[in-house]
Amino acid sequence: VNRGGAKRVSRVFSWALFFTGALLCISPMANAQDPDKGTVAILPFQVNASKPLDHLRKGLQKMLSSRMAELGFEMVRPDRINQSPEAFSPVLETRDLVKLGKDLQARWMVRGTLTQIGEKASIDVKIMDVTLKRPPMFVFLVCEDVDRLSENIEPLAVRINDKILEVPVVDSLQVKGNRRIESAAVLAVVSTQPGDRL
Repeated sequence: VNRGGAKRVSRVFSWALFFTGALLCISPMANAQDPDKGTVAILPFQVNASKPLDHLRKGLQKMLSSRMAELGFEMVRPDRINQSPEAFSPVLETRDLVKLGKDLQARWMVRGTLTQIGEKASIDVKIMDVTLKRPPMFVFLVCEDVDRLSENIEPLAVRINDKILEVPVVDSLQVKGNRRIESAAVLAVVSTQPGDRL
């Protein structure tokens, strides 16, 4: 691309970003002033992978428990959780999570699944309120390199923290008012991403 072409591309992107409205759909916020975070119990992760990654079941559990403790949560120790055979069950209904949570004296039950997709991995987390005062909450995270999962534990812990405390976050981005550049190209240069705090 020559200099003139580069300048034109730059001007077009500047124009698009200026006139593009990025609609931030925020998660509802209620009772955010509640100082009581509650005790959290993180179950061993379920792992779906093409290569043996069973060590991550307890590894992710311990790393995430440690990060959540650093955020100020009282945690149920993983070794105590893992004494229960139900903790490793591949299928746990709501009533099972609630019963296990009460046995562990936890307010929040966190159950995660790691799925390997080529060199990448996705982490799906379900957060259950043992008191059933709030509906189940979900967190989704994509790891670009399955061998560097540890780098994603901190942002995962922050997202779980934000869900529990109902911190307002970006739910999605929608591009409006733009006809000259595709939405994907505009979103690629926007620093704000779904899951980021407002």
